[in-house]
Amino acid sequence: MREILIIGGGLAGSEAALQLASSGIRVKLYDRKPSKVDGAYTLNGYAELVCNNSLGHVDENKPLGMLLRELKLNRSFLIDIAEKCKLQDDRYFAIDIKKFSALITEEIKKHPNITLIDEEVVKLPAMENIIIASGPLTHKRLADDISRTFKLKDYAFSDASSPIINIDDIDLSNSAIEKISNDLYYLKLNPQRFVEFTDRLKDGEIAGEHNSIDFVPDANTHPIEKLAREDISQLRAVRFAVSDNNLVIALRRAATLTNAFILVGCTTQLKNGSQVRAFSALPGFEKITADTFIRFGRMHKNTFFKTPHKLDNFFRVKQKQDVYLIGQISGLDGYAPAIASGLVAARRIIQGKNATQFPPTTMIGALARYVANSDPKDYNPMGAVMNLISHSNEWMLEPIWKNIVALVGEPFSTKRRSVFTYTLFDTETILIRVENSIKDTTYKVTKSDFAKVLNAMPIDGPGMINNLVWGPSYVYALLKDRRIMPWAV
Repeated sequence: MREILIIGGGLAGSEAALQLASSGIRVKLYDRKPSKVDGAYTLNGYAELVCNNSLGHVDENKPLGMLLRELKLNRSFLIDIAEKCKLQDDRYFAIDIKKFSALITEEIKKHPNITLIDEEVVKLPAMENIIIASGPLTHKRLADDISRTFKLKDYAFSDASSPIINIDDIDLSNSAIEKISNDLYYLKLNPQRFVEFTDRLKDGEIAGEHNSIDFVPDANTHPIEKLAREDISQLRAVRFAVSDNNLVIALRRAATLTNAFILVGCTTQLKNGSQVRAFSALPGFEKITADTFIRFGRMHKNTFFKTPHKLDNFFRVKQKQDVYLIGQISGLDGYAPAIASGLVAARRIIQGKNATQFPPTTMIGALARYVANSDPKDYNPMGAVMNLISHSNEWMLEPIWKNIVALVGEPFSTKRRSVFTYTLFDTETILIRVENSIKDTTYKVTKSDFAKVLNAMPIDGPGMINNLVWGPSYVYALLKDRRIMPWAV
């Protein structure tokens, strides 16, 4: 039986470890936890979410929603566990961070094919079959060794996390605070309050320890005081929703059994006293003190390597193809992209030469292609965004979707003569229903799902797309029907 050494028990490393171990491959997983918990980390367990507790948008027509859907289709262990930790939030896949880490740690510890080594790796091991998933806080000596060995230039940038507050100290009777669920409140700022809040952000003192680290050119990673000083329009556009001319800040529960709530989107590197002063400008927050903050917002260093043309689409080092770089260090940004990279690398090891790349019309495939094939000169960490996805079959998609919409309610048949119909769920989604079935066989299929299948063509059966969509037999039948695709063969 083969043995794979994995460096790092974060999201990417944990996903890879569970995928490999469940396929009968022995894994040695190195991580500095639980003996060393420092920096941005606070939990003893693996797969800790540091910056916030949302894996992404639940809308499957949005980039992260699409990626989460693909991870579910491809049986991600971490996404399956995350489903058991969900909080009440209609817009975002928010989870209980402590429960999530605890469940993953339990799964890893009890698996007979995984051996845990409580040790921080500072030098590349002299062996084959290595997955490097050391994360944004990779030890400097290990980063230098990776850089020398594989001729990869390493970079660092600042990333921020939002404050966590005790909801008991907030005046929830304030008319500007709306309870959405037990896990979610919306805080509305009128224009006057917004100006007061941003003025205090601008006047706040910056914590000095990270001033020498650069920010990547992405407003989603910048602290809110930086946006308040430099580009107030970006602060409005990328951090806060708008409702009736009010800006909306979400207060989302950080853990199910506590009164801890995250100020969503309020990433900051202000000193503690400045955070108290700034956030006390919010409605209902007038009486907060330093004791209100269960965790102040903070900054931490993120390490990544310029990987284009050094890695392939499976996150393998081209120079040494039994070594993989996954997660943050490969240049991916965000929780779900890190999980995706662990899944892709593990699948390549499990399937060997028979493994096929994820199509560039999938978000998983688009992220892998970005890491492998971008222009190194302009390479910066990237999360799930729509413009990464290939639209090579766009000319086919629009007429197909038009025909699908026009034929709602019409009967169709699979290769095995199973009759089905579909209805419109929304303008970008259909619900396929199988007639005369004794079990629930309703499948939600989006317009973007059809784009993925089109990019995978030619296909000679539904088995070739069962990792791309729900109900592959029915999607295949639709695309082989001349009413939907007149040029079908």
